[in-house]
Amino acid sequence: MASPSSDNDDDNDNITDVTETHKAVQEEEKDIAKRKAPVYAFFNAKPEIEFAKAGHTEYLVYSCANCSTMVKQGLKMADKGSTGNMNNHARRCRGEETFAAVKGSTLDKA
Repeated sequence: MASPSSDNDDDNDNITDVTETHKAVQEEEKDIAKRKAPVYAFFNAKPEIEFAKAGHTEYLVYSCANCSTMVKQGLKMADKGSTGNMNNHARRCRGEETFAAVKGSTLDKA
């Protein structure tokens, strides 16, 4: 028969530190507020935050405003603000002409 403390230890292995998660969300929200690339105009303003099993933020997941396709922006790499996936999707979804018009603008004007 297992002791009650060993059962609790197993339960604790699956608990994510809520404080760390909250801090991570706040940090990502600050970064989201700083975005300037015009490609963000093709996506809904508030992305979902996807977490790794360890509890840290791994991706921002943006929903296309046109077709609702979900596009991930990685947060683990040195260039966590990369918009490559978003550019590729926007170009395919909206067409080269529309994409080029917005790309040559600013986020405020787009």
